[in-house]
Amino acid sequence: MKAQFLTYALTLCVLICMYGCTADDEFEHGYPCSFIYDMSIHNTGVVYSVVRSPGLFAFVYKKGVNPLTIQAELNDGKTNTPTYITTEKEKRLTWTLGAKTGLIIGLNPSNELYAFDRQCPNCIESNVSGTFNLTWTDNGQQVYCTKCKRKYDLNNGGYPSNGGGKKLMRYYSTFDGTVLRVWN
Repeated sequence: MKAQFLTYALTLCVLICMYGCTADDEFEHGYPCSFIYDMSIHNTGVVYSVVRSPGLFAFVYKKGVNPLTIQAELNDGKTNTPTYITTEKEKRLTWTLGAKTGLIIGLNPSNELYAFDRQCPNCIESNVSGTFNLTWTDNGQQVYCTKCKRKYDLNNGGYPSNGGGKKLMRYYSTFDGTVLRVWN
């Protein structure tokens, strides 16, 4: 009975380790992200809209330093006036928006919140020098890399819709009705 219990316990430990140690964790890619956007302070604009409207996505990126400015562009090409980060609470935060040029944030039609890096994961990982911003395509429901010609489906977890390869680098994200958090 004791040997049977030990065998069962060992098997369970191995299964837990195998499940918990997968190398294909979509949130583990080595590019830091820390973005906290308080809708009680910034209650208009693009970021406010995308966390409330399925099918809307936006590029979100930093501009300027003093004051720090958050800029966003909807998947229909419209941009909003810049959001200036001026409150003492916000100034104390670390604002790191992914690999190089920002994030893609939005809700898929099932109301699942996504936050992806705006860099092409296949080009950035192939050590090709440069910046590989993704651009809107297919009515803003996909993004396109001009370097490798891949399209990524924003409504389907960021998987390539052509050409195979890696899916978009994803960050953890939550929205509690007031504060949007994106991190890894």
